[in-house]
Amino acid sequence: MDGDFITNFEIPINPQDLEKETDKSFYVDEILDVNTFNSSESHSFLDETDNKLNDKPYAITNKEIFVTIYSYIHHFGTLNDSAKIRLVDILTSNLTSLLTSITNIFFHNSQSQSGDDFDHVVNVHKNALKMLIFCLYWVITKYEKEEIETTNESAAGKKKTRNKKRRKSVIEMDSWKERIIEILCATLKHDLASLWKREKAEDAFVLLFFKTAFTMMENPENLKSATVKEAIFRLIITALQVTSDSLQTVVSSILHMIMTSEHMVTCIVDMIELIVRSSAPLEIAIDSNSSVGKLFVSELFREIGRLDNDELNKDTTGTKYLSLFITEMGERLPQTILANMSVVISHLNDESYQIRNSIIHSISRVVATVLITSSTENNSRNTTSENLTKKTRDQLLGILEERVQDVNAYTRSKVIQCWSYLCEEKAIPLNVLPKVVDLVIGRLYDKSAFVRKAAVNFLKSILEFNPYGGDLRLTLFKEKLEEAKKYLESIPKLTETEKEIQLESEREEEQGRRQASVKLCLFFKEAIRFVEQMHETIPSTCQLLNSKTSSDVIECIEFFVKSYNFKLEASVIGLKRSLKLIWSPETSVRDATSEAIQSIFMDLNKLTNASMCIEVAKQFAEFVIGCTKSEISALECIVNMTVLKDKFPKVLFLALWELISDQYSDYHSIGAMIILGMIASARPEAIRRKLKTLISDGLGERSEKSPILATYAFSVLQKLSMDDSSEAFKENEKKKKGDDDEMLKYAGGNKNFKLANDHKLFKIIVDRVIDSEQKVNLNDWVIFTESALNCLFSLCEQPEQLAHHIIKEISVKTNIGKDNNSEETNAISISTHELTKLLFLLGHCSLRELVHIEQLFKKAKKISAKAVTKPALPEKKRRGRKKKEDAQKRGREEYEEDQETTAIEQELGFSNLDDHVLEEAFEEKEKGIITDKTIYGSYLPLILNICCDNSNMYKYSLLRKTAILTLCKYMCVSQEVCDSNMRLIFSILLKTPEILSKQAMDGYASIRNNIIVSIGDLACRFPNSVERYIHHLYSCLRDKDSRVRKNTLLVLSHLVLNDMVKVKSNIFEIVRCIEDSNEEISQMSKSFFTELSKKSSGNNNPIYNLLPTILSNLSHKSADISAESFQNIMKFLISFVTKVQHNEKLVKKLCQRFDLVCIASSTSTVNNGEVYEQLPQDEDLNEYTKQSQQETSDEITKTDVNADTIQQWRNLAYCLTQLTFNDKCVQILLSEECLKSYKKALMDYEVYEYLSCIPAKYKKNASGKGKKANSELGVLSNELKEAIDEWEKQIKTLHIKLSEENGLMSKFQRDEADDGSEDEDNGEIKAKKLNRKGTTNSSKQSKKSTRKGRGRRAKDYEEEEDSAEETEEEEIDMLFDDESEDEKEESDLELFDEEEEEKAKEKSPKKGNSIETKEADESAVQIVVSEEEEPPQETVIRKRRTSRRKVSLNV
Repeated sequence: MDGDFITNFEIPINPQDLEKETDKSFYVDEILDVNTFNSSESHSFLDETDNKLNDKPYAITNKEIFVTIYSYIHHFGTLNDSAKIRLVDILTSNLTSLLTSITNIFFHNSQSQSGDDFDHVVNVHKNALKMLIFCLYWVITKYEKEEIETTNESAAGKKKTRNKKRRKSVIEMDSWKERIIEILCATLKHDLASLWKREKAEDAFVLLFFKTAFTMMENPENLKSATVKEAIFRLIITALQVTSDSLQTVVSSILHMIMTSEHMVTCIVDMIELIVRSSAPLEIAIDSNSSVGKLFVSELFREIGRLDNDELNKDTTGTKYLSLFITEMGERLPQTILANMSVVISHLNDESYQIRNSIIHSISRVVATVLITSSTENNSRNTTSENLTKKTRDQLLGILEERVQDVNAYTRSKVIQCWSYLCEEKAIPLNVLPKVVDLVIGRLYDKSAFVRKAAVNFLKSILEFNPYGGDLRLTLFKEKLEEAKKYLESIPKLTETEKEIQLESEREEEQGRRQASVKLCLFFKEAIRFVEQMHETIPSTCQLLNSKTSSDVIECIEFFVKSYNFKLEASVIGLKRSLKLIWSPETSVRDATSEAIQSIFMDLNKLTNASMCIEVAKQFAEFVIGCTKSEISALECIVNMTVLKDKFPKVLFLALWELISDQYSDYHSIGAMIILGMIASARPEAIRRKLKTLISDGLGERSEKSPILATYAFSVLQKLSMDDSSEAFKENEKKKKGDDDEMLKYAGGNKNFKLANDHKLFKIIVDRVIDSEQKVNLNDWVIFTESALNCLFSLCEQPEQLAHHIIKEISVKTNIGKDNNSEETNAISISTHELTKLLFLLGHCSLRELVHIEQLFKKAKKISAKAVTKPALPEKKRRGRKKKEDAQKRGREEYEEDQETTAIEQELGFSNLDDHVLEEAFEEKEKGIITDKTIYGSYLPLILNICCDNSNMYKYSLLRKTAILTLCKYMCVSQEVCDSNMRLIFSILLKTPEILSKQAMDGYASIRNNIIVSIGDLACRFPNSVERYIHHLYSCLRDKDSRVRKNTLLVLSHLVLNDMVKVKSNIFEIVRCIEDSNEEISQMSKSFFTELSKKSSGNNNPIYNLLPTILSNLSHKSADISAESFQNIMKFLISFVTKVQHNEKLVKKLCQRFDLVCIASSTSTVNNGEVYEQLPQDEDLNEYTKQSQQETSDEITKTDVNADTIQQWRNLAYCLTQLTFNDKCVQILLSEECLKSYKKALMDYEVYEYLSCIPAKYKKNASGKGKKANSELGVLSNELKEAIDEWEKQIKTLHIKLSEENGLMSKFQRDEADDGSEDEDNGEIKAKKLNRKGTTNSSKQSKKSTRKGRGRRAKDYEEEEDSAEETEEEEIDMLFDDESEDEKEESDLELFDEEEEEKAKEKSPKKGNSIETKEADESAVQIVVSEEEEPPQETVIRKRRTSRRKVSLNV
C-alpha cells in the first residue's frame, strides 16, 4: 500500500469541529469553493473523485480526496439536484466497495505481510470506514434540514413554485434514503470489533448510525412513507444489537426527541412496539425475550424516572409530549408499562397533572388488558402466579382509588373516566365495585364541572355494563335471594356417619349444589347492595339538576333515562324532577328533557307490536299518575311540543285508547286519560273523532264506581272546545305528504265546537251531579262536579239553563225549597250533606257563568274588529276560474262568520255588535249574575250566616269551608258583594281560635288557604277594593302551618312582581321567609327577590331602596330571628347592590343609623305581630343624626345600653362588611361625621372587629390585583393609606377605653382569655390522664379562680358559646365525674357564691349597665335549666359549675 493516508481521523461531535486545527487528529485546513465551478466542471471534478475511489476503496483517506468531498458537503445547500444525487451515489458505492475490501482483508490474510503492515492496512480501512459513515451522516443531515425548511415554507404559503420543482428531487431521494439505510445496516452486520481489535467498536462510530436514523426521523415527511419509516426502524434496531457503551446516549436522545416534537411520540412508540412484539417481520424482529430489547426499553423508562420534577414543571411543552408518550404506550403496549410500572409510578406525585393523567390512563389499560388476561390464564395453571396477578391488580386499583381525591380537577376527571373504561371492560372486581361507586358518588358534589360530568358518565357506564343484568328492580333481587335461601335450606346437612355411607359421586354432587347455592346467595346480596347504592345516587343527581352548568343537567337527565330503562325504582324520582327543566332558559336543557321522555315512551323501536305498545302505554300511565300538578304541567308541555312537531306515534295513541277500556284496571285507565288530555291540548280534533268512545269508556258504568276516572274524562272533554283552526294549526296542512305516516298529525280543526243541550253527555253530567242515590262521598263529589261543570260550560250551547236546573234539583233535596208554612211542623230538617253540595254549585256555577260571558264578549270583539278592518269588495267583476273559487271560498267564510255572529247575538241577547254596546252589555250581564232576583243572589244571606258562624256551630266543618269558598267566588263575580264582605273575609283569615286538635288545625289552615288564594284573585279583579286590606295578608307569613305560609308567599310574590301591590315596609315579612324552616318556602323567597332585582332600571334598584327599612325591622325584637339568620338574609340581599354609587350611599346611611338605633327602637310599633317602622325619610336623616349626636355629647358611659341595642349595632356593622368598598367608601367610613355616629358602638368587641376588617380588606384587594383592580376599587394613595392607619389606631384606643368604662371585655382581653383557657384546660386534662390524684388540687385552684371571675361575669353583657367551649364543658365535666370530695366542696362553693351574689345585688345601685347585664345573664341561666325536663339536682349543679369554670378561664 503506497502513498500517504489519513490514519488519525476522529469523529467530531459537530461536523464543523473538523475545521479546527489540532495536533492530535486530522483536520481540514482548506475548503474548496465549489460554488465557482460551473455545471460541467463540477461533474468532471466529481467523476475524477469517483474514479480515484473506485481504484482504491480506501482512497478517501487521501487528504486531497477527503477535502474535495468535504467541500462539496459543506456547500451542499447550493448544489443543484444532479450534483447532490451524484455525491450521494459516490459515497454509497464507495462504502460498498470498502466493505468488500474489509471482508477480503480478514479472509485473505497473507502470511507474506508482516504484522505491522497488516495493522496499517486495517487502520487505513478503519479510518476510511469512519470517514465515509461520517460523510453520509453529514449529507443526510444537510438534506433533511433543507427539506424541513422547505416543508415549513410550504406550510406558510411561501415559494410555491420552488416547492413544485423540489418535489421531484424528494421523490428521487426517497429511494436513495432506503439504499443508504440498507448499506448502513450491512455495515453494522460486519465484524466491526475486528477493525478496532477489541470487543466492541468505537462509541462515536456507532452513534453515527443512531444520529443518521434520528435525523431522518425528525423530518415528518419521512415518517409518512411506510418504506422509509420501516427502514429507519431497521437501522436503529440493527444498531442496538451492536455491542457498545452508547445505549445511555441513545436513550437520552430518544427521550429528547419525545419531549421536543409531538410527531415523534407516535413514531417512537411504533418503534418500541416493533422491538417488543414477536409479530414483527423476521428480518428485523427482536424476540420479546431478547435482553437487548428489554434493556433498551427499560433504560428508556429509567431515564424517564430520573427526570426532575422542577424541570418538568418548567418545560410545559416537553411535559405534555411526555404524557402523550406514556398514554400511547399504555394504550398499545400495556405489558411493557407493567414491566416498568415501578419507574412510571415515581412521577405520580409530580405537580404536572398531565403526567399524572397519563400514568393513570396507563394503569387502567394495564388492569383492563394484561392483568385480566393473566388472571384468566393463571386460573388453569398455578395458584402462586394467580395470587401475584391479583395482588398487582389490587395495588394498581388502590392507586386509582386514591387518585379520585387528587388536588387537580383534570386528574380527578381522568381517574373517573378510567374507572368508566374499566367498567366497560368488566375489569372491576365485584368486591371493589361498592367502594368505587361510593367514591364516585362523592365526586357528584365536586366544584369542577369536568369531574361532575365524568362522575355521572361513570354511573351511566356502570349501569350499562353492570354484572347483574338488565332488570335492576330491588324487589326482584330480594325475592330471588329469599328463593335461593330457601333452596339452600332445603339441601340436607348430612352427619359424618351419613357421609361415610353415601356414595362419593352423590356426596360430590350434593356438595356442588350447596356451593352453587351459597354463591348464588352471595351474588344476590351483592346485587342488592349495588342496586341500593344506585338508589342512593338519585338524590345527589337530583341536586345537580339545579346546577348552572348545562352539562351537569344534561348528563343527569341522560342518567335518569338509562336508570329508568334498567328499571331502577328510584329513577322515577329523578325523571319527574327533570320534567320542570322544560321551562329552562337553556335550549340544550329543554331539548334534553324533551328527548328523555320521547326516548322512554315514544321510541318506535319499543313499539314494534301490539303487546309492546300496550306495555309502554302502561308504563307511561303509571309514570303520569305519580306526578305532582307542576310535574304534570311540565309533562303536558313536553307532550304538546311532541304532538305539534308530529313526533307522537300513532300506535301509542291507539294503545292509550285501548287502556281506557274495561279490560284494564282503573289505575292504568286514569293515567291514559291524563295523557289523552295532554294530547287534546295540542290536537283537539284527534280526540273529537273518538268522542263516542271517550263517553262510553270514560263515563260508562265503571266511572260510577270510580269518580276519578270520570273527573279526568271531563277534563279531556273540556279541551275539545279549543279553537284549533288558527293559522298555527293550518300551517301543518301545508306540509308535504312524504312525512312519516307513523306519527299523529293535524287533520283539520273546528273554530267553535259546541254540543246541543240535549246531548247524551250533558244528560250524564246532570244525573251524576244531582246524584239522587248518593253513590259518591262528598269529597269525591266536589272534585267530580267541578270537572263536570267545567266541561258543561265549555261544550254546551246554553250552559246556564242546565246549571240552574241542577241547582234547583239540589235545593229541593236540601228541604230549603219546601213550603215552610205547613201546619204539620214548625221545624225544618235540612240535610247538611246536600246543603254543602248546593253551596259549592252556587259558587262554582256563578264563577263559570262569568267566565262564559267573558269568552263570548271576546269573540264578539274579534268579530267586530274583523268587520271594521274587512276591505271593501272591488267594483269590477272578477273573471276566471280561480277568481270564482276565491269568491266562493270567501263567501263560505263570510257565511260561517255570520252564523257565529248570530249565535253570539242570541247568547248575549242583542243584535248589534258595536263596541260601545258590547261594553254596556258586558257590564249589565256581569252585574246581573248575582242580584236579589237571581238564583245566586237569593242564597247570599244563608251563605253569610254560615260564614259568620256567630253561634260557633260550624267551626271548621266542610259546610263552612264550602260557604267561605262560595262567598269568595261571589266576591270575584260581583264588586258589590266584594266591597260589602271584604272585612268579613279578612276577619276570618286573621282570627285565631283556640285549637285543640290536629284535625282542627288542618281544618282552619284549609280555610285560610282558600281565603289567601281568593284574595290574590280579588286583588287582580278589584284592586281598589282589596288595597286597603292587603297589608293584613303579610301576617300570614308567620302562620304555624307551612302550607299557609307557602300560599301567602305565592300570592304576595305574584301581586308584587306584577305591580298589583305597592312594595311597602311590610316587605320585610317576605325577607324573614329566606330563613324559613321549610326549604321550599326559603327558595321561593329567594326567587322572589331575584326577580324583584330584575325590575331595576337605571339608578332605581328596588332592593337598594328597601334595604334601610328591611334592616331596621329585622333588627327589632318582634322580627324574632337569630343573629345568624340575620347575617344570612342581609348577605343575600346586599349581593343585589352592585352599583358603586349605591354602595357609597349605603355606607353613609348605615353609619348614621348607629345613632338612630335607640330612636328606632323607641319609635317602632307593633301591630298584630307586624313591625311598622316609623323612621324619618332619607332627606331628614342628617338632621336626626346631628340632633342625636348633640344629645349624646361625650359622656358615653352614662347612656344605658341593653343587649338589643348592642345586637342592632352588630347588625349594622356586619352589613357594612358585606358592601364592596372603593376609595370613596373608605373615605366616608373614616370621616369625622361617621366616626361620631359609630363611636359609641365601639364598646362592643364584635362591632370593633367588623369595622376594623373593612379597611384591611380594602388595602389587600386594592394593592394586590394590579391596575385593573385599582380602577375598580379606586386608588390606594399614600394619603388614604396614612388615614387608614391613623383611623385604626383611633378606633383601637376608643374600643379599649369604652370597654373599660362600661365594664366589658375588649377584643384583646378576650383573645388573651381564650388562649389562657386553652392552655389551662389542656394542662388539667393531661394531669388527669397522668395522675388522678392531681386532679383534685387543680380543680380546687380552678374553683377559687371561678369565684374571682364571677365579679367580672356580672359586668359582661353577654357570654359567647361556640363548639370549642362546648368541648371544654364536656372535658371539665369528666374531671368531676369520679371525685366525690370535689363535688361536695363544689356544692359548698355553689351555695357560698349564691349568697355573695344576693349581697352584691342588695349593695349595687338599681341603674347601670353592669346590673342589667348581670340580671340578663342570670335569667338566661334559669331558662337553660328550666328547659330540661326535671333534671337531677346533681346535674343542675354540675351545669352551673361548668359555666362558672368557663367564665373563669375566659377572664
